[in-house]
Amino acid sequence: MGAKENNGKARLRYQLRKIIIVASTCILIVVVKYLSVGRNKVDDQNVGNVNLRKNKGHSNSSENAAKHVEHNIEKILKAKLHLVDVFDPTATIGVQVKDRVAADFCHLKWELHKSAPSQYAMFRELVAGSPCGGERIHIPDIGEVARLARERDEAEGSTTKSMPLKGVVFHESRVGSTLVANSLAASKPANHRVYSESSPPISLLGLCDKMGNDFCTSPKTVTLFQDIVYLMGRTSDLAETSMFFKIQSAGTKGMSLFRAAFPDVPWIFVYREPVQVMMSHLALPPGMKMTNSNCLRSYKRPSKNYKKMVAKLGGGRTMKELSHEDHCALHLASICQPSIDEQFKSQTGRMVNYAELPGALVDDIFPNHFGIPVTEVERQNIEEVCTHYSKGKSDKKWNEKGDSEKKEKMASEAVKEASRVFLAPSYEWLEKENRKFSSGS
Repeated sequence: MGAKENNGKARLRYQLRKIIIVASTCILIVVVKYLSVGRNKVDDQNVGNVNLRKNKGHSNSSENAAKHVEHNIEKILKAKLHLVDVFDPTATIGVQVKDRVAADFCHLKWELHKSAPSQYAMFRELVAGSPCGGERIHIPDIGEVARLARERDEAEGSTTKSMPLKGVVFHESRVGSTLVANSLAASKPANHRVYSESSPPISLLGLCDKMGNDFCTSPKTVTLFQDIVYLMGRTSDLAETSMFFKIQSAGTKGMSLFRAAFPDVPWIFVYREPVQVMMSHLALPPGMKMTNSNCLRSYKRPSKNYKKMVAKLGGGRTMKELSHEDHCALHLASICQPSIDEQFKSQTGRMVNYAELPGALVDDIFPNHFGIPVTEVERQNIEEVCTHYSKGKSDKKWNEKGDSEKKEKMASEAVKEASRVFLAPSYEWLEKENRKFSSGS
């Protein structure tokens, strides 16, 4: 009996030793990672308000790593590195954002976009044209960096600042929104910074449809979004004064988050005649299947809100019973709806029809809604950028009328019927709201 007890105690001691070893190893790993990002207090060495451990027992390689972190943090605080990516902001448990959200920074060559908006029309193209490939700096806590950046910007004699967000462009997709972004950049290239479908904002806005309104409007989510926008607006160029965003079409579903974080920032929603916008999505190159269309993404990965829309508007038909054309129209309607809901509630936005571009920008939206003075110089700059195809280096020029007529002629009866049933009601509401402002009422 005693032998059995001894064996039991021995096994218990063995298991305890294993637990202690594993726990000690985990603690060591956590400590090493914590030290590497420079957040611990150490021997009176403070680096731009980020404390780095300088332990005398560490090797030279550890000291070099600390200096490297110090150097990178300082480059961020000097606004020499820009926020380009935000990673996995949601917590694994519960509908909330993480306490610490990681991000990547790199140096963006904004002069490329400012001098040729059409050639670097999308944020990803600017990133590709900048030295970001091998020079990204990974930061594990964007909130801490935002706090340090604010302290630096507010310090007496600071040479850095964060530009205010002066306007946001939401859109239905394939409706000329890139032309709007290019026009914002070209109108005052020295003063304006325009983010066209950049990664950081959509990392949160794109989650709203999936996670729900409670997630979108929670204080933690709103604070994180404000931190993201603050860091994206930072500059050491005193000529830069205003920042604008063009958000991906799916980001319209995060309208509640944008409004909670920036209730006073003006916004617009760009839309288009239903058949034309559907054909812009469905008229694919030869050999491509209709299911590859962007407007069928909700059909392939339906959210709860999309399923509710199908149940409400589908006339008793199930997801599978609706045609691809039906789902394309429903997807586009699901993008329009958040802007309609917000405008109905707050009257803070403006609806802009594709057919009115670019005239409505220079005559109304820029001066009257975004507060951009439009002199003959700005008007000529916008006219010049509109002579180029909005996306890329093509010689194709802006031709709204010819493009629209072509799409109308190509439309099938299935497209026309789907647009009439599912998308026309949204379009009619947007048109009515647009005319209310254009008529001066």
